[in-house]
Amino acid sequence: MNPKKRPQKSDTVLRVEVNRALKGDIHVNEKSISAEVKQSIVTLSGSAESHTGKMAAQQAVYRIGGVRAIVNNIQVHYRDMESDADIAQAVRDTLQWAVFVPAERIKSTVVGGMVTLHGEVVSWREREEAARGVSKIPGVRDVINMLRINAAGSSAQ
Repeated sequence: MNPKKRPQKSDTVLRVEVNRALKGDIHVNEKSISAEVKQSIVTLSGSAESHTGKMAAQQAVYRIGGVRAIVNNIQVHYRDMESDADIAQAVRDTLQWAVFVPAERIKSTVVGGMVTLHGEVVSWREREEAARGVSKIPGVRDVINMLRINAAGSSAQ
């Protein structure tokens, strides 16, 4: 059995598909992002107004067949940078409202818009949901997810 290989897409074709994917994603401002393709490796440059916009651009490119790797050089520039105190309060509120996140077991630190999450959760899903929710807060530059997974802790409240 010899499965047929798909022919590799040219860099030109990939660049067209990348630009189409960026334009088609409602979370991406394609006018502020440029893409270069070399040997099926996509380099994204430009700016986004949030971490979510930066990651949405990356995810849009990952959905394209033939892309071997992505270099994400998109810089996040917020319109209205909030204070660390405002961000810290928004982190607490976000974790309290998140359905799949044990807010009482998560602590956070905010320095210059960088949020670090500490504590224990019982699953990978909880760990990822906490980071994903916090990353969407305006003013958050990045999230350092230091949450440990302790499945044995699911019975301890």
